[in-house]
Amino acid sequence: MFNDKNFKQGLPPVVGNSPKIVILGTLPSDESIKRQKYYGNPRNQFWRIMDRLFSRKEAETDEDFVRRMGIALWDCCKSAVRVGSQDSGFIANTVEPNDLMGFLEQHPTIDTIVLNGKTKALSLFNTYFSEIKGFEIVSLTSTSGMAGGIDKKMKEWNILKELLNGASAI
Repeated sequence: MFNDKNFKQGLPPVVGNSPKIVILGTLPSDESIKRQKYYGNPRNQFWRIMDRLFSRKEAETDEDFVRRMGIALWDCCKSAVRVGSQDSGFIANTVEPNDLMGFLEQHPTIDTIVLNGKTKALSLFNTYFSEIKGFEIVSLTSTSGMAGGIDKKMKEWNILKELLNGASAI
């Protein structure tokens, strides 16, 4: 079944001054929690996708990179019991959602919510945040290495450029 090591606590959001988009995952992987870094598992393709989409300044940290792009990172879950790192490992009725409504109120420049995953992230969003209205909601294929190759994902994730539509940070 599950034990204390399966209780997972999420990370605080990565957010700059005037984000336009928030990208929501489910809950960081065990490796990401260990490293205290979003998409910290080297098999996750998120940072490689971002590097292909946008130009990174020399020696810029991942967090500063997305902040400059006008992107915030967070998750649907504040905490949950999950066996392992995969979304299939969530134990029913153990999710404590993040306060997404409060976050969006604190960051009124956000107009788009991007879900990193068309299955569990979308399911969690629909379960816990269905009352959130007035935002463009975009669900993309998960950047997890378990969700297939990077080339197909690049075609989908390219929408970030359109969503940021020429913001001056690019």
